[in-house]
Amino acid sequence: MFNPFNVLHRPARMEIIFVFGNIFGAPFTPVKFRHFFLADVMTSARIMYSDATSMVCFFTVGDYNSYAPLKCIWASDLNYFWAMWPYWNRFW
Repeated sequence: MFNPFNVLHRPARMEIIFVFGNIFGAPFTPVKFRHFFLADVMTSARIMYSDATSMVCFFTVGDYNSYAPLKCIWASDLNYFWAMWPYWNRFW
């Protein structure tokens, strides 16, 4: 998505980055349908964010080699952030 070269539909990628910027600045920028729709998709993908955090923890710690439970302390804290972040953007 953040590839700086003019390949693989660069204008579309830049538009998505621009829409994300407008979503994060929603109280101060005008909201159009594309901003509302992408924020709604992000709200629906909340569980995916949590699972992605667990996956990164699983593969960075190396627990895929053992049967022990996950040891990432930061993963549980980040899951609280992922639980609130899409709804907070949707609220604004």
